[in-house]
Amino acid sequence: FAIQIWLELGAIGAVLFSTLLSIIIYTISKLKTHRSLYLSTLITALCFYSFSYSLWQSWLLGTIFITLTFITFSKKV
Repeated sequence: FAIQIWLELGAIGAVLFSTLLSIIIYTISKLKTHRSLYLSTLITALCFYSFSYSLWQSWLLGTIFITLTFITFSKKV
């Protein structure tokens, strides 16, 4: 997964991705509700990306987007 980010985005992209991932994990840790849902979605996405050949697979990006949308709307119900 790390080599895929390095090859597709370069050194600057790898640094930006690690910074973004750190910010996401920090934000999830500060949540009061649905923390486990967001964390499990992040871990599942990282596992899928670990075994995939491209970062830009539309089915995977769509699935992650739909899952996060469902979690966000479930907070409002």
